[in-house]
Amino acid sequence: MYTSEKNVGIRPISVLAALVAGFDRVAAQPLLLLPTVLLDLFLWLGPHLVIPSIVQLAASSLTPPAGVDPSVAEQLLAYREAIIDVATRYNLFSALSTLPAGMPFNMIFGLLGSLIVGLPSLLAMRLATAAPFGVPVEVKLASLQSGIWLWLGFSVVGIAFATGYLRLIARGHSNGAPVASFREAFPRLLALAAGGYLLTFTILLGAALIGSFDAVLYIGMPLLFVGAVYLSFTTQGVVRYGMQIGKAMRESLRVVRWNFFGSMSLLLLSFFLIWTAATQVWSLPGENSWYLLLAIGGHAFVSTTLISASYAYYQGRREWMQDLAERILQQQMQDKNPPSESI
Repeated sequence: MYTSEKNVGIRPISVLAALVAGFDRVAAQPLLLLPTVLLDLFLWLGPHLVIPSIVQLAASSLTPPAGVDPSVAEQLLAYREAIIDVATRYNLFSALSTLPAGMPFNMIFGLLGSLIVGLPSLLAMRLATAAPFGVPVEVKLASLQSGIWLWLGFSVVGIAFATGYLRLIARGHSNGAPVASFREAFPRLLALAAGGYLLTFTILLGAALIGSFDAVLYIGMPLLFVGAVYLSFTTQGVVRYGMQIGKAMRESLRVVRWNFFGSMSLLLLSFFLIWTAATQVWSLPGENSWYLLLAIGGHAFVSTTLISASYAYYQGRREWMQDLAERILQQQMQDKNPPSESI
């Protein structure tokens, strides 16, 4: 029996095709790399804005209380040393990278944060404290309160930059169709970032209040991971189609739910294979070597390619689902009203 191309309909885009589409788009528009490269150069070679008082705050907040279990005390001391190291190296300008605001969380949350609303940055994750010409100029803030306000301000500016960056990526896959305007997308991404922070801290705090760090590790983290997976295409709905946040979240959940293995394959292939392998290369150049420029360029290319691929995948799978639903509806209508046979 002959089946026309019209009856076949749209075919779902594969994970490999999405990655190739993302690569082709970045290769055709290398200026897409400019925002990420410029941000990394500023964080590396520009002045560093630091808050010395945050180190004392971090040191005092995780001091093990008397009589605590030795294993818990050991965990607290390990967390304390890690936080003190981050607080010592943290550059407040890293907040321009938005989620996760330059904080060196693990690579899953780092890249998922970039896929949500952020401008990807290699130096925000490395927290560089050196440069080829020596130690960068440090500007110290005496007040923790002023540091918090500046952090919020830089985060807002970073989301504004990210909005323009993501609109350029989305436009490359829209085939001439309009994408969300900056006026539409910016406040929604701002609200999405605020909601992401609030949800993250609520889940982690709730897990911590249950009783131990094991609750954070085995309850809080898995909840965040599952939520990040099912809502990983929310930004694409906001930027590409101009959706409200609620609808974009529902659409992301629907796309992942009906394309679960494809979506997980894209996320795992992007994060655990491509991004992890590339990270090993980016970590080779030292902060005081000009070879770090190659790592900055490589990071910008790979990160932008993966983000572009996510837009290609989301758009392709969403259009396929819509086409499939329309063809099923047409088939149901034909079954209810079959054409009359000619005598």
